[in-house]
Amino acid sequence: MAKFASKIGPKGLLLVSLWLWATLGCNLLAPFGAPFSRPATPTRKARATLTPTPTQGKPTPTLYPTPAPSLVDSDGDLLPDEVEVAMGNDPFVNECLQQLGCAGPEILPTDTILNVVIVLDASAGMADEMAGGTRMDLAKAALSQYVETLPPGINVGLLLYGHRGSSEESAKTESCAAIDLVYRIGPVDRVTLKTMINSAPSVGWAPVADALRAAQQAFAGREMQTNRILLITGSGDNCGGDPCQVVQEMRQSGVTTSIDVIGLNLDYEAIEPLQCVANTTGGLYYSAPTTDELAEVWEALQWRERHWFETEGCLAPHRDLYLSCRQDEWSRFTEWAETTGWIQEHRDQFAAVTKALAEEQAGLAGTPTPVPTATP
Repeated sequence: MAKFASKIGPKGLLLVSLWLWATLGCNLLAPFGAPFSRPATPTRKARATLTPTPTQGKPTPTLYPTPAPSLVDSDGDLLPDEVEVAMGNDPFVNECLQQLGCAGPEILPTDTILNVVIVLDASAGMADEMAGGTRMDLAKAALSQYVETLPPGINVGLLLYGHRGSSEESAKTESCAAIDLVYRIGPVDRVTLKTMINSAPSVGWAPVADALRAAQQAFAGREMQTNRILLITGSGDNCGGDPCQVVQEMRQSGVTTSIDVIGLNLDYEAIEPLQCVANTTGGLYYSAPTTDELAEVWEALQWRERHWFETEGCLAPHRDLYLSCRQDEWSRFTEWAETTGWIQEHRDQFAAVTKALAEEQAGLAGTPTPVPTATP
C-alpha cells in the first residue's frame, strides 16, 4: 500500500480516497435514508389501489362515470352509449329498429321525403388559407364526397352566394345581391351537382342572412316534408344582414326547417351569430378549424343522412310497433335510473334524455306524451 501511495503521490491518493468514500459511503448510508442515496437498479413500485370510504347510503353513481356536456350516442336512439351498456343493450344497435327489421343496409324509401339545400359561401373569405389548403378547396372536396355518398331518395339543392363581383367596396352592391339557386331541389345528379360545386369561385362579399332567407324560399311547396339547410361558410355576414334575426323571424312565422352550419376556421365574432342560427332552428353548429375536424364533420353528416333514410323509410308502416317497443325501453330506462346513485350532472342528463324521448314519441304518435315521473 505504501508503494502504491508513493507511486501516485499525495494528490492521487486524495482522489482515490474520495472515490472510495463516495462509493462505499453511499451504500453504507442508503439504509439510513441518506438524501442523496439511490438504488443501483431503479425499480417501479406498484401503484396503490384506493378504496373510497362510502359517505352515503346510495351506491356510487354508475350512470356517466365522467359526465360530459356532449354524450356519445352511436346508434342514434337518444340513449347515450353508457346508459345502454348499463341497461344491457348494444350501444351500436337500435334494438327497436332491429326488432322491426329496419336496422339492415337494404331499406327502400317510402313516402317520407327529406330535402336538403346546400348553401355554399363563394365570397372572398373562402380563398383564405387554412391547414391543408384554402377554405374553398377543402369545402369542395368534402362536399363532393358528401354528394357521392348520399343515399337515394334524398332531394338536394345547391345555392351559392357572393359568387359575383369582388371584395372591393365598389363591387359590394353587386356582390351582396349575388344569391342564386344553381341546382333546384330534386333527385341527386351526382356528376352535375359536383361540377357546380367545383366551379364555385371565391370572389365577393358574404350576404349570409339573405342567403338563408333565399334557401328557405326554395322549399316552397315542400313545407310538409322534412327540410334542412346546410350552410358551409368561411365568414360572417358582411353585407349588413343579421342571420340570427332572420332565422328567429322564420321560426316565429312557423317555419320548421333546421339549419346546420359548418364554420371553416372562423373567429369568435363570426361564430356567435352562426351558432344562434343553428340553435334557433334545432340544427347543429360544427366548428372546423382544421382538416381533421372537417373530415369528422362530414363523416357525421353522412352517417346522419344514411341513418335518417333507413330509419324513416322503414318506420312508416310500423310506427305503432316501434312506439310500443320504445315505450318499453323507456320504462326500463326509468326503472333502472331510479335505482342508481345520482349527482346533479346525472339529474340534468336524465332530464335531457327523457325530454328527447318524449319529443320523439309525441312526434311519431301525433299526440303529447307525458315525461316520465322518475325522481332521481
